Amino acid sequence: MKSVVVEIKGENAAFLKDDGTVVIKRNKNYSIGDVVIVREKSLAKKLKVAVAAAMFFMIASVGVAAYETPYYYVSLDVNPGILLKVNLFEKVIGVEGVNQDAVQIIQDLDLKNKGIETALCNAIERIKEKGYFIQNNNIIIAASSKNNAKAQQLAQRLKDAAQDEVTDEGINADVDSRGIGYEMVQNAKQWNITPGKYNIITHLLKEEVNDVNAAQSIKELMSRYKTNKGSHDGSDDGEQIQEQTQNQSNGNQNDNANTNNKGKK
Repeated sequence: MKSVVVEIKGENAAFLKDDGTVVIKRNKNYSIGDVVIVREKSLAKKLKVAVAAAMFFMIASVGVAAYETPYYYVSLDVNPGILLKVNLFEKVIGVEGVNQDAVQIIQDLDLKNKGIETALCNAIERIKEKGYFIQNNNIIIAASSKNNAKAQQLAQRLKDAAQDEVTDEGINADVDSRGIGYEMVQNAKQWNITPGKYNIITHLLKEEVNDVNAAQSIKELMSRYKTNKGSHDGSDDGEQIQEQTQNQSNGNQNDNANTNNKGKK
C-alpha cells in the first residue's frame, strides 16, 4: 500500500497510508514527503509496534498537519504565471496556473511533493521547451511568508537555483527574485494575478492595480519599469520588505541622532 513519510524521529519513520492509518518503520534514509510501498505485517508484528505507533501518532499527526499547510507562497512569472504553495518542509503541496499559458505549462508537469528549488527549475525548463523565452527574457520570482526573514532567505536561494538553471539550459533571461509581503498573496488573488506581478505593479511601477496593467504581460511591465528607472536617479525601492526595513533603520538612526544632540546641549 502506498504511504507517505510524514515524520522522522531518530531511527524511526512514520508513514501515513492510503487508508488513513499511521505505521512505524525503521528509517532507511527517508525524507519527509517520500512515497513508498509499505507491506502489510503479520498480526504479531502489528501488535509489537502498536504501542510505539500510539505514542508516535500525536507527533505524526502534527507532521501531517504541517506537511499539508502552506507556509510559503512562491510565484514564477515569465508570461505563464505559476503560483506554488510550499509547506514548512519546503515541499510543493499545491500548484496553480494563474493564466491560460500557465495552465498549459503545468497540466502534465508533476511538481507536487518536490522540493521547491527542484520544482522551480522543472517549471523553468518546461517554459523554455514551450518557447516562451524567445519573446521574453524576464524571470520574476516572488516568495512570501508570514516570516519575512525566511521569505527573503528563500527568495535568495531560489534566485541562485534559477540562475544555475538558466546557465545550464543556455537560456537568455534575467532573473529577479524578491521576498514580498504576505498580504500581497491575498491582494493578488482578487485580480487573478500572481503576487510577483502584483509587486511589480504596486511597488516597482508604483501604480494601483487596474484592468489595464493587470492584463499586461511581464515583458510589458518590466519594459515600462526599466524605462522609468532609467529616467530617474533614484534607487530601486520596489521590494516591500527591504523598504520597510530601511525605513525602520532610518528611524532608529534619527532617534540616535536626536539623543546625541540632546546630550551635547
